[in-house]
Amino acid sequence: MFTQLTRDQQVLVQQGQIKKGMDKKAVYLAWGDPSRSSKGADNGTSFEKWYYYLYSPTYSGGFFGGYGHRGYYGTSITRTNDYTRELESKVEFRKGRVYNWENAR
Repeated sequence: MFTQLTRDQQVLVQQGQIKKGMDKKAVYLAWGDPSRSSKGADNGTSFEKWYYYLYSPTYSGGFFGGYGHRGYYGTSITRTNDYTRELESKVEFRKGRVYNWENAR
C-alpha cells in the first residue's frame, strides 16, 4: 500500500499527517484503524466519517479505613478499570478521499 502513494503522501504518512485529497488507505497508514465510523449524506452527496478517540485511565482518590484493631486512615489513589473517552480526531471522506478533518488535540 505504502509504495502506491505519491512521494508527497509517503512523507506525510511517515510523519503521521494527512491532507485533503488523500484516499482511505493513506489515512489508515498515517493514523491507523478508526475507533468508529459512520456514513451519511449531505445534499445527495454520500460521505463517511472516521473517528479517533483517546482513552485515558480514570483515577480516583479517597480515604481508606484500614483493617484490624487500629486501622489506617489516609489518602489513597487507586486506578479503576474505567477509561475516559475523548474525541481526538475526525476525518470526513467524500468520494473515497479526505474532504476535511479536525484535530481536537
